[in-house]
Amino acid sequence: MVSRQHPTMGRTLRISGIPKDITKKALKDSLESLLSDKNQRKGLIFSLVPNRDDDEQTATVTFERDTEPPLFAQCVSGRRVEIELDGVGEDLVVDCDFLGMTPLYSDDDPKVDIIAVTRLAGHAFGSWKSPTSGKMWLRDFLPIGLRGCHARILTFGYDSTLQNSLSSSSLQQFSRQLLDATANSRASEKEKHRPLIFIGHSIGGLVIKQALVEARPPHGSVHDQAILESCTSLFFFGVPNKGLNETNLVDLLKGQPNADFVNDLREGSAFLDLAYDSFLRGFTHDDCKITSFYEMQFTKTLVEIDGKWMREGEPVQMVTKDSATWASRTEALPDQVPLEANHSTLVKFSDRHDNKYEVVLGRIREQVVEAAEVIKKRHGHASTHGEHLYEDVEKVRQRRVEQFTPYASTTRA
Repeated sequence: MVSRQHPTMGRTLRISGIPKDITKKALKDSLESLLSDKNQRKGLIFSLVPNRDDDEQTATVTFERDTEPPLFAQCVSGRRVEIELDGVGEDLVVDCDFLGMTPLYSDDDPKVDIIAVTRLAGHAFGSWKSPTSGKMWLRDFLPIGLRGCHARILTFGYDSTLQNSLSSSSLQQFSRQLLDATANSRASEKEKHRPLIFIGHSIGGLVIKQALVEARPPHGSVHDQAILESCTSLFFFGVPNKGLNETNLVDLLKGQPNADFVNDLREGSAFLDLAYDSFLRGFTHDDCKITSFYEMQFTKTLVEIDGKWMREGEPVQMVTKDSATWASRTEALPDQVPLEANHSTLVKFSDRHDNKYEVVLGRIREQVVEAAEVIKKRHGHASTHGEHLYEDVEKVRQRRVEQFTPYASTTRA
C-alpha cells in the first residue's frame, strides 16, 4: 500500500450525542455522503468512541483542508452548533474547542484508562497533532501500539487562552475541572475502579500533580479519592516543575486577569516550589511510576508582530532538563528520557515509525501492561479479570485520613 501523507489536513471537529447503536460504518457512510469527490473521502480520518459504559458516543472527525462540508461552517471557536447527519441522528452537537473530556479510543473491554492533559493555551486535540502529517498520535497511533492491552484513551481540554483572556483561572481551578471530568468519565463502579494513567504536556503536568494532591483526604471527595487510588503511572513531557523560560510572556500579558497566574509559572517561582512540596507530601504512592521526557531543542519565544503573537523571538530552552525531571523523590535516572524535539514538538509525532514515538510507546505500553499488578499489590488482594482491584473506597478513605499529615496549600495568598 502506498504511504499517504496529509500535509494539508484541515481542522478536527468533535461530534457529541451520537446514539450508542450507531456503528463506525454508519458514521463513515454518512460523512462520506457529504464529500462529493472520491479523493476527499480517502483523506477522511475519524474516531467513534462510547463516552462511558452504556452511554452515547463521541466522534472526532478530521477533513483534508478545503474539503470540510458546508454543514460544519458555522462551527467556530466558542460556538457549538446542532446538526443532523443522515443515518446517524439529529440534535448532534459539533464543536472545535474540545473542552472537557473527549474519548479517542476504547477497547471492547477496557481495563486501563489513559488520560492526556494538554499545555497552557493548548488544544486537547491540536496540541498533540503533527504539523507535517496531520496525524494525532493519541488517536491515530497509540490504539495500534496498545493492541491487546485493553486500553481506553481520552484527552482533556481546559480554557487557558492567553491573549486577550478575561479569565482569572488558577492551577487549582484547572485541576478541579480535571478531577470532575475524570470522575464523570468513570462514573460506573466498573469504570471508577480501573487503573488510570495520566499523560501531561508542559503545564498539563502541573494540573495533573495538583489534581492528585487535592484528591487526598480529608479534602478530596470519594470520587476524587477513587481517582487517586487508581493512578498507577504518570508520563510528563516538558513539565516546568521549576518554571518556564518565557520572560516575554509576562510582558505580553501585562494588565490581563491571567497575568498573575502566568507570572507564577516563571523560573524561580516560589509558587512552584510550594506546589512541588505539596506534591511530595500529598502524593504518597511510591509505586506510581513517573517518567519524565525532556526537550533537547530550543524553542522560539513569543513576540508581538502587528498585533499578533508569533513565535519569532530568540530561541531558548523553554523547560530545562533540571526543571522537567524534578518530578518526585523516587524518580530514577532511567525514568528521565531525552527527546530530540523542542517544547512544542515534544508531543507531536509524524507517523508510527517516528523514532521518538517508538521510545514513548515502549514506555507507555510497559506501564499499561503492569497497571493491574500495581493496583493488586497496592491494596493487597487479587481480583477477577482486573474488574474489582480495589478495597472499598470508604475503607481506603478512612485509612488515608488516619495517615494524613497536613501539607501546604498552593492557593495564592
